Amino acid sequence: MPTRFALFIGCMLWLASCSIYGDAQTSDRLAPDTSWELILLDVEGTRIVPERDRLGQRMPDMHFAPSDAGAQTLAVHGFLGCNLFSGTARIDGESVQFTELTQTEIACQPYPAQVEGRYSEALQHIDAYSIVDETLTLRYDRGVLTFRPAVPASN
Repeated sequence: MPTRFALFIGCMLWLASCSIYGDAQTSDRLAPDTSWELILLDVEGTRIVPERDRLGQRMPDMHFAPSDAGAQTLAVHGFLGCNLFSGTARIDGESVQFTELTQTEIACQPYPAQVEGRYSEALQHIDAYSIVDETLTLRYDRGVLTFRPAVPASN
């Protein structure tokens, strides 16, 4: 009887230590093959909650992918609200710096342009990040960008 109980407890502890999610997005570190939707821009005291694009299909977002530049560097691309961007994320502990940023230059309606301009400018100045409870927070001296895991698009 004590052997079955010990086996039961051992199995329960093993199961509790396993992640039910199984992907890198549950980590507290930025990782390749993760995607995030922007849910709050808080820049210089102005809080903006982004909405889906004018077709109602896409939120401003950010995707990380493997990079050939080394383990502490990820490729990054995303949607600013109207335009697309791409670049590199250099990671050192809890510090992150977005470099080599480029973006398309499509003329946008006023709402996306407001979100887009602040999001684009913030990326150039981000210097720290954290991931807590599946929420990605990017910080810099003038504000905070908050993301949630992106929901895959349905076909």
